[in-house]
Amino acid sequence: MGKLHLGENMIDIPDLLKFGYFPAELPPPFNTDSFAEAVAGDFVDILGLPEAITSVKKSASTIKYNLARVGTLRRTLEIPNPIHQYRLSKEISNNWETSKFIIDDSDISISKPIIDESSDRALTRKKRLDEIPLQRAHYCTLIDSLGLIIAR
Repeated sequence: MGKLHLGENMIDIPDLLKFGYFPAELPPPFNTDSFAEAVAGDFVDILGLPEAITSVKKSASTIKYNLARVGTLRRTLEIPNPIHQYRLSKEISNNWETSKFIIDDSDISISKPIIDESSDRALTRKKRLDEIPLQRAHYCTLIDSLGLIIAR
């Protein structure tokens, strides 16, 4: 699988679909390369899907995939409908500059999405998942200590 190749201030629909649509935990045979290539070639626009299918008022369920894990536990992954994922990717791409400004301006978000060209995902977290509980504890301690200072 190729790598994301965009600059830090932009992201496009095919990259979001190729590197961010399916959960990272899915085995390699499951990929969205052809879907992303079809979108990149404007294939989606010439599909001529009826309004009944593409209407923004429609809803859809996710497809569930049970990921086998060690032992008897399974993890259920859910994959959204491709039309809805395309719409979401289009909104993210069209509004990335505004969204990035809001994300960067936040002082309280621990898991800010970022573009990391060394990653195999379209968007990654600024902090790894295993770092979040420690950060959360740090913020709670900081807020608690500020509360005690204010209360005096």
